[in-house]
Amino acid sequence: ETPVRFAVDTIIGNMPLMVMPLGELLSRAGAFSGVGIMENGGISILLDMDKI
Repeated sequence: ETPVRFAVDTIIGNMPLMVMPLGELLSRAGAFSGVGIMENGGISILLDMDKI
């Protein structure tokens, strides 16, 4: 089993608190894997590198 690899848009001095799976509409795009919520309230988009 290969590990899941993600590309994240930007993390600036924050620790990721959680990753939420995308809803049905965005998951149909195929490349998006989820949305990360940062400790300062920022949002980070996660991409599935194997699908890009």
